[in-house]
Amino acid sequence: MCANPSELAERFQNTDCPKVDFHGLSTSSWADAARDTFSWLGNHTQQLFFARIQDLEEPVKATGGELLRRWRHLTTSDQLYFMHEGVGADHTVHSYFSPYDGSIAEAVRVANDKIWDLEISVIQFQILKKQRRHLSC
Repeated sequence: MCANPSELAERFQNTDCPKVDFHGLSTSSWADAARDTFSWLGNHTQQLFFARIQDLEEPVKATGGELLRRWRHLTTSDQLYFMHEGVGADHTVHSYFSPYDGSIAEAVRVANDKIWDLEISVIQFQILKKQRRHLSC
């Protein structure tokens, strides 16, 4: 079967897939000299952002639709990668791929705006759902 990633995601959107817990340092990267996850989870800002994404997983999955699509976008590694604070050759690679001209502050600002907007949208969804349930009683 041939399918692109979006088609596969759609096909398995409502499927309970098994979870695999990989220790953060057991994976590797092609992009940096150390070939580890330091570029994604190596600083406090990245770790906090990743925790916020994880905390949103259950409530977002309960909403489905557009909010789930936006949450999945936040889970792409680039969101964390652009917050990397390295120096030298590794930083050069990060800057080359960054749409923020290598600005870590701008990457953090944009990511925070996205996750804040998603958090607010989930709360609004939950409120509307409660209101509709209350009206139908």
